[in-house]
Amino acid sequence: MNPNLSRVMSASINDLLQIRKSIVRTGKMIKSLLNSHNDDLFMYKIDNKAGHKALGIDLKAEDRIVSEFNKSGIRGKVISEERGEIDLKPMEGTYYTFIIDPLDGSTNFRRGIPFNCISVAYMPKEGDIYFGDLRNGIIYDFNSDNLYEIRDNTVFLNDDPLKLRKAAKPRTVCYYYYSSNDTKPKLLIFEKNYRIRTLGCAALELVHVATGGFDGFIDARGGLGTYDFAVAAKILELMGASITFLSNNQIVDPSSILLNDLQAGYKLIAAQDKEFHDLLVNSLLK
Repeated sequence: MNPNLSRVMSASINDLLQIRKSIVRTGKMIKSLLNSHNDDLFMYKIDNKAGHKALGIDLKAEDRIVSEFNKSGIRGKVISEERGEIDLKPMEGTYYTFIIDPLDGSTNFRRGIPFNCISVAYMPKEGDIYFGDLRNGIIYDFNSDNLYEIRDNTVFLNDDPLKLRKAAKPRTVCYYYYSSNDTKPKLLIFEKNYRIRTLGCAALELVHVATGGFDGFIDARGGLGTYDFAVAAKILELMGASITFLSNNQIVDPSSILLNDLQAGYKLIAAQDKEFHDLLVNSLLK
């Protein structure tokens, strides 16, 4: 656990509401543009701070959420996948640090596929946020209007406590297996025996492990960013699911993962069922 945690305060109810409203308003704006005829939204604009190509809609989403935070009077700093560190304008009130993916699933968005979300991890403190410290976050699936929220280590779906829904027998795995620098690895045991899905939005896919849509999740590429998984993986951890992170093919202590580091890339394996999780980890590491 990070030693700075002792200096962390709890977020006030008013701040929680303002942060949530800002995220929801941003999501509704994004949703309204899904089938837009404005080609500029779907063009690549910049190489973002995480080293990926950012679309016009990514930048617009980032601008909107920063604007909403400023209008709501939220003080602090946004650390975003797109442009990096952005200081918020209000000078009074509790200071918050936000780790943001303003639009996870932007390739889906570009193709008109409504499987996307906003992911925001945050803490009422200045400076570094480690995965082990994280106590607040929101994933907003604006297409379904489902809001997954961590409030001081308690998980909610649309203000109701979220409960794990377990399948009788694991059958379906979300599996990312390649990158531009890799070839597909040898056929793994679970590929022969389980249904494979890849839907293009890691944060939502991880959340659906919690809700029972997927029995497991694997990203074997080594490029999954902290902004992608921070909130969703914390939801799974808080709900008792099993998660393994790897960096350079070495298992990493989750509490040591610095969420501010936008350049770091990880492999991630998660499952509700511990035995199934171990099968996935062992098959990947062989």
